[in-house]
Amino acid sequence: MLDEREHYWRDAPLWLKAVAAAVLYFVAAQLGNSLSVQHEFSTFWPPAGILLVLLVMTEPRQWIALIAAAAVANVSSDLLHDRALAVGLGFAFANCAEASLGAALVRRFVGTSAIVSSRPKVFGFAALAAVVAPAAGATIGAAVLSLAYGTSSLAATWATWWSGDALGVLTVGSFGLAAADLASRLRRGARVTVTPTRSARFLALLAVASAAGWWLVARFGPLTGWKSVIFLPVLLATASFGPFGAASMGIVLTVSMTAGLVSRWGEVNVASGQIGLEVFGLQAFLAVVVFAALYIAASLEEARAAEAASHTAAEKYRVLLETLPIGVTISDESGAIIETSESAADILGITTDEHRRRDIAGAEWAIVGPDGLEKPPEEWTSVKALSDRSRERSQEGVRRPDGSVVWLDVSAAPIPLPGYGVAITFQDVTEQVSTRDRLRQSEMELKKAADHLEAQVAERTAEIQAANEELVEASQAKSRFLANMSHELRTPLNSIIGFSDVMWKEMAGPVTDEQRKQLAMINSSGKHLLGLVNDVLDLERIETGHEVVVPERFDLGALVRDVRDALEPQSTAKGIELRLDLPDEPLKLTSDRAKVKQVLLNLTDNAVKFTDTGMVSITCAVHGSGVVVSVEDTGIGIRREDLPLIMDDFHQVDRSDGIKPSGTGLGLSISKRLVEMLRGRIEAESELGHGSTFRVTLPNLDRAPTG
Repeated sequence: MLDEREHYWRDAPLWLKAVAAAVLYFVAAQLGNSLSVQHEFSTFWPPAGILLVLLVMTEPRQWIALIAAAAVANVSSDLLHDRALAVGLGFAFANCAEASLGAALVRRFVGTSAIVSSRPKVFGFAALAAVVAPAAGATIGAAVLSLAYGTSSLAATWATWWSGDALGVLTVGSFGLAAADLASRLRRGARVTVTPTRSARFLALLAVASAAGWWLVARFGPLTGWKSVIFLPVLLATASFGPFGAASMGIVLTVSMTAGLVSRWGEVNVASGQIGLEVFGLQAFLAVVVFAALYIAASLEEARAAEAASHTAAEKYRVLLETLPIGVTISDESGAIIETSESAADILGITTDEHRRRDIAGAEWAIVGPDGLEKPPEEWTSVKALSDRSRERSQEGVRRPDGSVVWLDVSAAPIPLPGYGVAITFQDVTEQVSTRDRLRQSEMELKKAADHLEAQVAERTAEIQAANEELVEASQAKSRFLANMSHELRTPLNSIIGFSDVMWKEMAGPVTDEQRKQLAMINSSGKHLLGLVNDVLDLERIETGHEVVVPERFDLGALVRDVRDALEPQSTAKGIELRLDLPDEPLKLTSDRAKVKQVLLNLTDNAVKFTDTGMVSITCAVHGSGVVVSVEDTGIGIRREDLPLIMDDFHQVDRSDGIKPSGTGLGLSISKRLVEMLRGRIEAESELGHGSTFRVTLPNLDRAPTG
């Protein structure tokens, strides 16, 4: 990814880049050819730097277009100077290969941004782009000349080509990169001073240096010592205008002093005698001047950046010190306080100036420990950190001038710099300490309350255990009572029911109609009382776990018919239809047959009991791996608020007609418990005045009996 400074060039259309490359390369080639000796070899070859800069600032995938455009410009320039087409193509290949290699090396090892603002990057640019890459170009170019003209001195030809291209890359390349970097900094809003006066001074300095360079070379030659005075304007430009000033001075001096050399000698033989020596001398001098200027400018830029970073760090430190909510204090190696924050002085209840006049182990401090007693100075956190050169942290109380104590969480650590002692940070934790003390007091009170509560719990537990023992005894008494009642009540009741039935049937002799009526009442009341006793005993057996589930395989449809036959006399007597809805095939179920029958008898009996007109229907169907049985009636229904209570023990639903229902209120409760023993569930739906529906869902059980 290219640097932001190149975004104008990067975002331009490729055709526009190619045109720009061709034009710039052609102009630079014309300049280089005009400064050549004998119109064969250029003392200074600007196109090498032009193409390298453009390739460095362009993504490699677009290089082919720029290289092709530069090659066309190179060949065109050579043709204008009467060189053969084959030679022009060879020169173009050598120059383009050199620029491509240099750009690739720079992008890979130096980067694409701020190349002339860092000493390592300046050195890398000079070594890779101005030394290594021109060597490749000179090798190809010398080979082309040798093949085309049979040059006898191949080494001299190679040296002339390499030195001219190296100087071109070093001067033109550095100027292009410096100009692009300056433009980028200006676009980013960098603090670059650009004023008419400063610009005029810069241009005047370039003009003076250019004129002086041309005159010195043209008048005295490049080998004279007088040319060294040119370092003065170079250093002035470098110091005042940075890398751009150094690069600008480099290219101006190169052009002017090369022009001075051309003016001095005119057309000369390449690398022969005194003329060749002066050419190489000037190239070496200019290379040293340009590289030294760039290196010094990069050094100054790094120094300015370091100074700016130091200033920024100092400003950040100052702002941080002033805005931190905690106290910060720094001492020297003797313990004298040399820096402190405003927060530190505020926390300690003194002024900043007074704080700076103190010593971390001074007698004016009064520091107390967690026990409230004053600590000797050698135990203070800051003093221990200074004397032991170790990190310390503790909680200390500092007595303020007004007599109050502020509690601090203090951390101290030695500063590994000459002349510095320790850095101390502390935070006001007075509120936390007060909260902690209150919490400790609350914990003590809570423990006291907990001990008291524990004693009360133990006392109540003893009372509950005693009550439990009484309940166990009462339960045992109830069980004995119910066992006795089973014998003492059931036996007489069965006798009463049996003898009244015998007498009613006149098996013991004739009876009058009135006697028959009374016997029927005795028989009915006995059966009713026996039902109540059976309900109570059934509930007791379920609650005590004496009721056992005995699974067996049976036909549920046949069982439902038995229920209908048992209750049909009651329904017929009330004029109610008792309807069955059973599947055609036998409906087999594995469960406790007696308990299923008891549940269906209870539900159907209730339906008949609370239905005055209409019908009661029993429906059976397969449900998953089990069955579902529904008992539906058209009776008086149940109020919505009574639905959640109808299966509670001894709960009876009041009839809407005011007639008190008979029974104990245990039928539905027992049915619910029996269904749950059979791993099923019972549900009820009802609307007052519109009947009720009780739905029992039962699974198939294992054959093994369960409790």
